Parts: sequence; structure tokens; C-alpha cells
Amino acid sequence: MIMSTWLDRPLTVGGRVIVKTEDGIESRLVCIDRDLLVIPSLAIHFQRDINKGHTFNPQVDMQPLWGPAGSRTLTDLVAEELGVDTADILDSDLQLVTRQAPTQIGPDGEFFMAPRIDDLECAATTLLGFLDAAAETDSACAPVWAMLDNEEVGSSSRMGAQSSYLRDVLDRIVDAIPHSGQAMHRAMANSFMLSADNAHATHPNFPQKSDPCAPVRLGGGVVLKYNASQKYTTNAVSGAIFRAICEKADVPVQVFTNRADEAGGSTLGNLQSHAAHPDGRYRPGSARDAQRRGDGQCRRRRGHDQGRGRLLPCPSACPGRRHLHAGMITGRYAPSPSGRMHLGNLMCCLLAWLSAKSKGGQVLRRIEDLDTQRCPRAYADAIIDDLAWLGLAADGPEPPIYQSERSAIYQQYFDELAAGAGLPCFCSRSQLHAASAPHRSDGQVVYAGPAAG
Repeated sequence: MIMSTWLDRPLTVGGRVIVKTEDGIESRLVCIDRDLLVIPSLAIHFQRDINKGHTFNPQVDMQPLWGPAGSRTLTDLVAEELGVDTADILDSDLQLVTRQAPTQIGPDGEFFMAPRIDDLECAATTLLGFLDAAAETDSACAPVWAMLDNEEVGSSSRMGAQSSYLRDVLDRIVDAIPHSGQAMHRAMANSFMLSADNAHATHPNFPQKSDPCAPVRLGGGVVLKYNASQKYTTNAVSGAIFRAICEKADVPVQVFTNRADEAGGSTLGNLQSHAAHPDGRYRPGSARDAQRRGDGQCRRRRGHDQGRGRLLPCPSACPGRRHLHAGMITGRYAPSPSGRMHLGNLMCCLLAWLSAKSKGGQVLRRIEDLDTQRCPRAYADAIIDDLAWLGLAADGPEPPIYQSERSAIYQQYFDELAAGAGLPCFCSRSQLHAASAPHRSDGQVVYAGPAAG
């Protein structure tokens, strides 16, 4: 924060107030819409060398002037603004707010000047674009817009970029769709994150502070920010995709890099990526002169799962759901979950998985749990989780096929057979084995025929 910019200008107070009501506790927003405070600077007569530089002491230099002794308190004014009794105000999160209105400057209003432009500009524009594009969104994608708080104090709050907030929301979205743990990881890896913020234009009075090889001018287009230390996480892939999108929309693109001897800022993209793991993260911004950041983030998630690095063909553009596709070679893994998975289970699954995938096919998972006493659902769930952890997740269906839940289907076809398409047989198993014995070597099973007549 440039402390001097807060001096000698009208300020007010805004934020959140927690109020006691008849129904309990309620959170209300407040902004006292009038000039209320000022942070007065010390007159030059008492600091003759002020123009040679000043080291600000926040405890001394940055205290706002409220009013004369005996004035009404801030709590009194907030209560009046909200129409409640002062005794009903339990707590608050209030901040000083500048009162300057946005304006355009320049001979023909070429430049836009406003307080809090960082980062209300990107927060507002990305949200409006997100809403406008909603009707055109690919049904196989789950676009997400997020605005995170507290960047200027480190982003480590529960609503900041280093919190689990965004990942928690994504987890809850995915949990509403049948999926495996592996499907979740694939969906995240196949996602794309845009961290939108303001960028530094070349300052006309301090051009030496900018990289002469990458000048950025106000109004020259959106800015892609690169940093060798990954403070900005734009890379070749994400930068190329962003440029292609801008080219399609006829939007000019500029490039920002720090001077090699000047440390720059950072982005929320690389902070948020510790909690959420999109494949591409890039940092664009709109050119501005000398502010710092809040942050708006836009996240695009493709819901299809991948098979060997490619999207499975899906004529119906299924949104985020694992399933099988007709016309593909299909391998099957059908464990009997009478206990935790062992090496024999794993070998059978691996062979089925490799056989199908080597032919560009898909893998079906079916749980043989007809004996529900020996095969509790907990063992089946454990096997599915273990396979997902090993990277051997099936392609479908989702949820898995549990044989114990298909009795009605089998009963339907049994009834059709019993109605005339089949004949009852009362032979014992030993009789059937004896009749087939001479043909065991050629793999044939022969029915002796007692029920045929």
C-alpha cells in the first residue's frame, strides 16, 4: 500500500456488521454514504524535509481524524445507518473507504481513473463475461467463476487463495455426480485456470522501471504476464491457448515481464494451484499504471474422462459422467469382494486393463456380490478406491454394476425361459460332469439330454 495516497482525502467506513435480531444473529452490509473521516498529513512547517522522503509510521501517520471530543461514536452512526439499536450490534468487519468517484481523464477521456480498480475491474468484467457466456457453454464442461479475498495481506485467510475454499466447492460439485476417485483427478488435471488481475503499464515518468523489451501501454490490450521464477504461472501452453482465444475475439494481447533486476508481484494462480490442480494456469491482466491486486479467478473444467490421453468419444456430450461407449473393444474386471484386494485381484485387473487399453478400448467394472453375506459393500468400495489409487480406474459404468442389484433383470429373463424358451432339468451336478468327461480335452461341454424328452 502506498500510504501517502490515503492522506488528506475524504474517507468513509464500509463493511459487514453482525446484528442481534428477534430470530437470532444476522449479517448485514453497511456503507455510510458521506464524507466522514480524513487522515491529515503534518504541515510542511513541521517537516521541512518532507519532499526529500518520509518513512511512514502507521501508528502515528495513518490515524484517521474522527471528530471533537464528545462526538457520537462510530457504533452510533452504524446503528443509525442500519436502523438498529447500538446494543444490538455484536461485532463488525469495517474498513476505511475512499470517497473519490470514478472518472475519465485525458483530452478525450481516453484514460479511466478510479479507486479500487485493482481488482474490481477484473472481478466485474470476468463475472459479466462468465454470465454472458453461460448459454454457449459446452455441455461437457463445468465453468466456475471464483473471487478470492485478502490478497493484500497474504491470501492465507479462510476465503483467500491459499485456503481450501475453491477446492471444497469443486469437490462438492463433483460429489453430486457419480464418479471414482480417479475420475476426479483426471477432471482436475484436464481443467484450466485463468487468474485475472491488473497489469503494470510502463510508467511515463519511470520508464526505466519496466523491461524495455516488453513495453506495456495503457489501452493496448490485455496483458499476459511471464515470470521465470513462476510468480506468474503463464507457460507456453497456457499462453498459446489464451492468445488463440483473444485472436478469435479480435482482442489485442500485450506481454509483461519484470526487469531482471526488479522483483515483481505474484499471482493467485500459483497459490490456488496448491489446493486445486488445473493443467494450465495463466496470468492475464488489463494494463494499469501503479496499483496492486485483489483477484478474480475464472476456472474451466472439462467433465469428460480420458483414455490414454484422449477424450473418449461421446455423441451425447455427457457432462462429467463416466460411462461406456458403444462400438469400442471392452475389457471386463469383475471381482468378488469377499475381502480387501490382494495381488491375485490386482493381476487379473491389470491384465484386463492392459488388454483393452492396448487395443484402444475401454474397461468395464462389475462387482460380483450376489453372496451379500460374504461380500459386504465396504469391501467393494475399498477395491474401487484401491484401483483408482493405482491408476486402474474403469471407464464405466458409473456407478459400478453390482450384481446384487440386478436380480430383477435376471428374474425377467429366467421367467422368459421358463415360459417356453427353455426346459427344466433335474440332473445333479455330478451327472452333468460325468456326461461331459469324455469331451473335456477339447473344451466342450455336452448335455446328456434327460430333460430333452
